[in-house]
Amino acid sequence: MRIKLTAVLLCFMFIVNLPAASLAGRFSGQLEQWDQVLPDTVTVQNQLTALRALQDDETLYIFIEGDGLDKVTPVVYLDTGSTPFGYILPYWGEQNLIDYKIADGSLYCYDGNGFSEDWIEIGRAEVEVNSTAMKIQIPLTALNISVPRPVKTAAFVSGDSLLPEYGQAMLLVEPSLRSAGAARPVEIAVDGDLSDWETLEPLAVSRNASLYGFAADSTLYLAVKGRLSEWNDILLNTDGNKATGHQSWIWPDMGADYLLENGTLFRSTGAGWEWEAVAQIAYAEAGGTQDGVLEMALPLTLLGDPPPAALSLGFAGGDVYLPNQGEPAVEMRTDGEPWAADMAQERAAGQSYKLMTIRDQYKIYTFTSGPGLTTRSTYYLSTSASQPGWTHPAWADAQIHYRVRTGVLEKFSGQSNGAAVWEPIGLVHTELYGRCFDVPRSGPFGHLRTGQLKDRL
Repeated sequence: MRIKLTAVLLCFMFIVNLPAASLAGRFSGQLEQWDQVLPDTVTVQNQLTALRALQDDETLYIFIEGDGLDKVTPVVYLDTGSTPFGYILPYWGEQNLIDYKIADGSLYCYDGNGFSEDWIEIGRAEVEVNSTAMKIQIPLTALNISVPRPVKTAAFVSGDSLLPEYGQAMLLVEPSLRSAGAARPVEIAVDGDLSDWETLEPLAVSRNASLYGFAADSTLYLAVKGRLSEWNDILLNTDGNKATGHQSWIWPDMGADYLLENGTLFRSTGAGWEWEAVAQIAYAEAGGTQDGVLEMALPLTLLGDPPPAALSLGFAGGDVYLPNQGEPAVEMRTDGEPWAADMAQERAAGQSYKLMTIRDQYKIYTFTSGPGLTTRSTYYLSTSASQPGWTHPAWADAQIHYRVRTGVLEKFSGQSNGAAVWEPIGLVHTELYGRCFDVPRSGPFGHLRTGQLKDRL
């Protein structure tokens, strides 16, 4: 009999064919025996690619990037620290007490015992969404916050599509040093004196220098402080297309359309170091090469008509790069909206899982390793290619007949009101062991073993 096993790890699914046991001697599922079994390996692609958040003295702003966001319903969870009781989710650690969530534009307040799904709708959030981005604005007063304080947030679509990823802490959003929506956070005089920048946080920092910037009143203000070179360049990607303009080796996906170099604005004319001068801009230098200052003001109308609503940028001066080489370029809005680069942010990284399966005449054994595994991870089994069963869009060619969930073997017995009905028929030995930590972003890493009597299928 050919059997397919599907493992669902925090709602992540894949299918493998189960081989018959061919090891020397009797296979009993012991740890050392799994070294002789070839695994199926899969890397989970997170549907969410970036989560950013910022709060000013009145509003919390949340920005989510991903794929197909207009076809799913991302849920945003908030821990405002206002109550000793809250909803507990295991994804981001048990120290979080979630007291609000935003789903489908509605704001909900938690009213349960920590584990129940008891939410009360209390209002609406301002939400804009398309296929690749979702923007959310919520007044702090709606969260019962009168004075800005740190807030933790996370976004969730499914067990393998969430940010921060499993095992990472929720994103901490500190109150901003300046109002995010202010048209002009400070008055700038382009004179080489950066005392008027003191209240602003840098956009990027390296060991030797810092990069500052903001846009206001149709002008992009930029400053660099630290070790400088004879030629100090700021590259600008203004069309959001990494394939156009100068292809920088310093920052991935830059595609620079313009260059600011020592007070002159240049336009890219090719993928190499090919530029044509456009205009002189307000520009000042001060200090020495080790503690120098650059300051400039660029009219955004020089970058296009209409000016770009957003851009990315990076500074290169000698061996100083801001951001550091290999890191993403700084992203910022230039249209007065608060979706700026000084947002707290979290980005996705791929997570890898391994599934090994084997069967003899008595049992089916599985061994799974990867981040986020618990004894509640769900496994689905297809025992016949021709026998009708439960279907799921993720497995278009599979008929699912059984599942193992929280140590219980359940049989698919049909549909009721559009939902699958599963009948418990026995227990399964499930063992979780070997917790350790992998690379820093992988989160808790575990191994899960199960054994199931074949004659129950």
